Amino acid sequence: MAEEKHRVVYDKECKKLKDLTKKGAESNKIEVVSILVGRLLLRIDVSVTFLDAISRRINKLRDEKLLQQLSELIQGVDKNVDIYGGVPQEAVAENHGSKISRSSGKL
Repeated sequence: MAEEKHRVVYDKECKKLKDLTKKGAESNKIEVVSILVGRLLLRIDVSVTFLDAISRRINKLRDEKLLQQLSELIQGVDKNVDIYGGVPQEAVAENHGSKISRSSGKL
């Protein structure tokens, strides 16, 4: 990824800047490396922001899809409750079993 490459270069240039400062290098050399470090940091920040926006969008789409599926499931359960309202579970199971045995001729 581009962000990882920028980070590697950023780390390298930060070390270079530190070494130049320690050695007392010319101010123009330090300034050039300092500007480069600042630009790399900006690129890293932009990359992270971009990836965060994509991640939020993916999560939103996933949640919307799951919400839709959950809504359909609840509607299905509501229909079953309406159909089998006050009927005990055992009676529903027996009713389904008798339908199966009558239609297929098997138990």
